[in-house]
Amino acid sequence: MWTDLPLISAEQAMYAARTALPGLKPTSLILPSRLTTHYVIFGTAGSAPSRRDASFVCVDAYSGRTLEIYDARRSDPRIYTVEAVEPLNFGDFGSIPLKLLYVAFWLTIIGLPLTGILFLYSNQS
Repeated sequence: MWTDLPLISAEQAMYAARTALPGLKPTSLILPSRLTTHYVIFGTAGSAPSRRDASFVCVDAYSGRTLEIYDARRSDPRIYTVEAVEPLNFGDFGSIPLKLLYVAFWLTIIGLPLTGILFLYSNQS
């Protein structure tokens, strides 16, 4: 029975994932449970612009065999575009100064119509 066998360690699962998907930078790990018999390692593959956990590898928790690989770099162009734009949408990119610059830019864009409306109404009277 499969449940009588020992589980491989999380480190072994990470090694198997990195071997199966070269360039994978793991960001999160889902451990096996009573309902699942595999590890799922999420991460970023290579330097492709995508969200942090767009790629993943499923590794069997008992044998260490790779069950499934999803490489976001090789996905359908429509999905790749969504994955590339998502970090911009949520501000999940770059360093803190770049994020602050991004926030300042969008506050300016939002503020221009509001100040224009206020200016128009203040000159009406």
